[in-house]
Amino acid sequence: MTSPARTANLHEPSSAVATAAGVATVSLGPSDRRGGTTWSIDSLIWQTNRPGVAPVPRVQIYQDHADPSGSLVLSYDGSFGQAVGDLEISTGSTIIAVWTGAQAGDICTLTITGKRW
Repeated sequence: MTSPARTANLHEPSSAVATAAGVATVSLGPSDRRGGTTWSIDSLIWQTNRPGVAPVPRVQIYQDHADPSGSLVLSYDGSFGQAVGDLEISTGSTIIAVWTGAQAGDICTLTITGKRW
């Protein structure tokens, strides 16, 4: 993965509130309005506003499709965790985090870090 000379740090958080069914979904991806059309992702960080407090949700993170073909990460502790890796995505591609088993009203947050250009 090669990045051009004009890169900037990427720290992109987004949150959703869990429904009465305990489900929350967050989607993030590069676009001109977010400052860059390509992201080189170093880490995916997920959390809720009640880390470690029951009921502890699970989170599954996907690329582009919230189905098995797009699965990147599955954690049975969706209240707090991190996946470190090396993934590059461009405009039109998204990272999708889906929490299940959360408490209604939980704030579920996905933060993506790395570089953007």
